[in-house]
Amino acid sequence: MVMAKAKEMAEGKGWPDDVWQRLRSEFRISTAFSKMRFESRHALKLNDSRINYLHSNFGTKIRAKYRISKLNRRQKSFELVATSLSSDELEKFRVILTRDYTSSDEECGSGGSDQLRVRELAWESDEVKRLKRQLDQVYMDNCATTKQKQQLGRCIRDPLRSRSQRPPPDGAPNW
Repeated sequence: MVMAKAKEMAEGKGWPDDVWQRLRSEFRISTAFSKMRFESRHALKLNDSRINYLHSNFGTKIRAKYRISKLNRRQKSFELVATSLSSDELEKFRVILTRDYTSSDEECGSGGSDQLRVRELAWESDEVKRLKRQLDQVYMDNCATTKQKQQLGRCIRDPLRSRSQRPPPDGAPNW
């Protein structure tokens, strides 16, 4: 019955007459559609996993980019204040001017959010926070362009909502 209806619908379409001879039973038709459905679902699953991988990989790269740019800003600030520091302060600044002591900034909110959320390091002491704030302020006062000042002004520091899960670096000082 299905084949008869298919032949009737195909009349006048210019299709070859033997096209319906190759698929002789309803079983073959349903098998063909089942196979197509399975392949389609399988392809979607592969695409979803690839998209998830790309998304997580993209987020990691963005956080690393923010961290490196923040470290570069602090190193530039350090060069400006290095001559006025005591030897103890100089050593403290040198310790914290590594990637291990720099947290990442992330876009927060939805869509075109205009804020950056600073991930606080849970193990960071008040002294380290003070030294970092001092370097950030030197950069804002002496080096930052208007655009950079606006971007740095968008940073939100909320230690209760945004904490980094990174462990402390090896050999971290106890101050």
